[in-house]
Amino acid sequence: MADSGSRFSCLVSNAYGIVASSDAFLRVDRPPIADASATPPVVISPNGTNSTVVLDGSRSSDPDGDPLQFLWFETGATNAFATGVVAVVTLPLGTNSLELVVSDGWAVSVDQFYVEVITTAQATERLAGAVAGGVSRDQPLIATLYAALAAIDRSNPTAAMNQLLAFQNQIRAQVAPIDPVLAEQFIQLAQEIIDILSTASKAHGRIAAVAREANGTVELQFSATPGPAYIIEASTNLVNWEKIGVAADRGNGAFEFEDAHAGRMSTRFYRIVLP
Repeated sequence: MADSGSRFSCLVSNAYGIVASSDAFLRVDRPPIADASATPPVVISPNGTNSTVVLDGSRSSDPDGDPLQFLWFETGATNAFATGVVAVVTLPLGTNSLELVVSDGWAVSVDQFYVEVITTAQATERLAGAVAGGVSRDQPLIATLYAALAAIDRSNPTAAMNQLLAFQNQIRAQVAPIDPVLAEQFIQLAQEIIDILSTASKAHGRIAAVAREANGTVELQFSATPGPAYIIEASTNLVNWEKIGVAADRGNGAFEFEDAHAGRMSTRFYRIVLP
């Protein structure tokens, strides 16, 4: 690594003289790190057939600070089905084996990962299983969840949401005083199902605050309806937009996003979009 960027030349000699080659520069490249761990491993389908999934490679990095290219593959495929640090795709029900390939122009790195797409009924059944395995006196809670499941089977999302809301209240009364951390996990799992069942959750956010740190990083804060994954897009000219990441949900409708690459641009515009 110490010789990276150094200039080298070669001298060739024979009986007739000496010739020096043109200068050559040595570049020592460290491979990038592909990281798709920001992609949700389990996604609930709103239609029982497939689901829109946000593939997020924003945790990938390069030790040399080189710009990266992102390609998304189905495992075993030779052609990428999506590109970009963030890609919005449609995946079918079941376990989808995927790969993120990151290149810095010299070397590549691969991260294999899985995204499981499940139905709202499957999500409710898994929640009931988690309750049965983690809560004493679980019968009233499970009964409420199976009432929600029955409503889902009848294609009655309103009744299902009401049962799930009742389940959340039961958790607050029965589990929260004993184990608040476990209670919050169950409440959040139920809320994810409610958000999928509710068509009202599809609302755009509005950026409330933008702050530039001393190191050039820009932090965005905005409020929006909980539930969807909000994608942040950036532009330097308000014409060409690039997906740069997914906002972090801080709870109660508050979202944040940190743009670590903003310092490279003199002008940067942002907008919030839904998948």
